[in-house]
Amino acid sequence: MDRRNQILDTATYLFTQFGYEQISIQDINRACGIARGTFYLYFNNKDDLLNQILSRTLTEVLNEIVNQMDPLVAMPDLDREIAFIAEAAFSYFKEKTELLKLVARSREFNIPVLENDELLRFFTARYAPYLRFRGLADSEIESYITIKLLSIYNLVAFVVIKHPEKTEQYLKLLKMAPIS
Repeated sequence: MDRRNQILDTATYLFTQFGYEQISIQDINRACGIARGTFYLYFNNKDDLLNQILSRTLTEVLNEIVNQMDPLVAMPDLDREIAFIAEAAFSYFKEKTELLKLVARSREFNIPVLENDELLRFFTARYAPYLRFRGLADSEIESYITIKLLSIYNLVAFVVIKHPEKTEQYLKLLKMAPIS
C-alpha cells in the first residue's frame, strides 16, 4: 500500500471510530508511524484529507454501481434505475454506517459525479436518450442527473443513519414511485 492510501485508510478509521473533531493530524501521523512533514506531502490540512476521503468513498460507491449496470441496454429508463442505484448505495453503506455519517456530516459536500468527468459522461451518455425522449433539452440533462443522484444520496444517508430498520420499506416504495 502506498503512503497516501495508508494515510487515507488510517484517517478514515480514526474519524469513523472517534469523530473528525476529536482526531488531530498528530494522531493520524502517530497511527501511521510517519513524520509530521510526510502528511503534508499528500494533504494540505485535515479538511483537505477529509475531502479526499469523501471523494474516494463516493467515487467507490458510484463505480460499484456503474460496474453492476447492464451496458447493453439501448435506452435505460433513469426513473426505473433509480431504485437500483439506491439499492446498491444502501448495500454499500449497510455495514459502513459510521463512514456514511462522516460523509453526511462533512462541512464541505463534494459529490464525485460533479468532479469526475468520466462518471458524469457515463451517466449522461447512459440516460440522455431516455431523458431527451421525455422532453428534456440537452442543456438540462446534466442538472437533472445531478438532482437525481443528490436525491439518492440524501435518501440513503437519512435511512441508513436514522432508520436502518426501514431500508426494505423505503426501497419497496422507491420502486413503486421513483424520485422525481
